[in-house]
Amino acid sequence: DTRDWSSDVCSSDLFFIVQESENFMDKNKMQVRSRGLYSYSHDNGVNVVSENNINDYYILPDEQKLYYYVTGEGLYVSDISSETSQNIYAST
Repeated sequence: DTRDWSSDVCSSDLFFIVQESENFMDKNKMQVRSRGLYSYSHDNGVNVVSENNINDYYILPDEQKLYYYVTGEGLYVSDISSETSQNIYAST
């Protein structure tokens, strides 16, 4: 049996981080910086969730929640359905 996954994929948002890196060969060091967190849906295309330096993110699809950490700011939670975000833990 084969299954058509297109309805599953198109019915939910996909999230991704765009990153850039700079290599310092003389110092044996690499710097990686996020250029933001984005979502993609078949109906709406690409949307910006945050343009900040995102370190990581985690999705709870059953609760429609997206958690993401902004370097130097803290942990945010975003309600996927209403597209609202709030800082729930400030970094020190």
